[in-house]
Amino acid sequence: MTDIENKLYTLPEVAKLLNVCDTTAWKMAWNGVLPTVKIGKRRMVTPITLKAILAGELDLSGEN
Repeated sequence: MTDIENKLYTLPEVAKLLNVCDTTAWKMAWNGVLPTVKIGKRRMVTPITLKAILAGELDLSGEN
């Protein structure tokens, strides 16, 4: 297993990986474009979601 499979990612971490600002990542999560899970008060991105984004399998444009 690689490191990407062993952790949940914060929105700031995902923003860095996607080369967008933190605010953009938060807006995508808030609008439901970026799937997240809520753990306590934190919004996290699963490794499966992150892999799909990086592989281009998940459309983050917000368009249908």
